[in-house]
Formats: sequence, C-alpha cells, structure tokens
Amino acid sequence: MKTFEELVTFSKSPEKLPLLTGIERNTVGGLRGILLQCKYGGMDKQVAKNAYHEKKRNYENAQTEQELHQLTCRIRVEMAKVNREMQVHGCELCKRVLAILDGRFLHEC
Repeated sequence: MKTFEELVTFSKSPEKLPLLTGIERNTVGGLRGILLQCKYGGMDKQVAKNAYHEKKRNYENAQTEQELHQLTCRIRVEMAKVNREMQVHGCELCKRVLAILDGRFLHEC
C-alpha cells in the first residue's frame, strides 16, 4: 500500500491516478473533496484539518487491518501444512491439539 503522503500528492494532482487499491482510491477521493470544499469556501480550515486527520487515521487503520489479514492468511496456510502432516504421521495427542487450534473440537462435543 502507498503511504498517506503519496496519496496526498495524488489528491492534489489533476492527472489520472495510477493503479490504486480501493482503500487508496477512497482516501484520494476524500482528500480531493476536502481540498475542493476548502477552495470554494464550503469548509473552514479547522474543519478541513480535522477531516484530513480523520482520513489519515482511517487510512492508517486500514493499512494495519490489511497487514493483520495478510499475516493471518500466512499463518493459516502454514497451519494447514502442519495439520496435514499431523493427520498423516502424528500421534493422537498432536491430532487433538491441532483439532483444538483449528476449532474442530467444538463440533465433537
């Protein structure tokens, strides 16, 4: 994902946007809206400043969520590999531990 500063630069440019993710496009669009409202007098500077900081905070939160999602996906892939090895070669205790970690123990009760 691009940095927030890069998105601010894109929002000030009238040129066509490069390839951006949905979150990035949404942020650039919001920043452009803030700039236009300031330019044509629809928003005072303090409200614009607050809106800018809110956009920045929302974008940073979205970046964190994206990173957590990617990490979770990598963990799930690795756990699936371990799970498969344990189902084929593991002892009964290991199989039970993996079933608990995998959430399958809820269906056995």
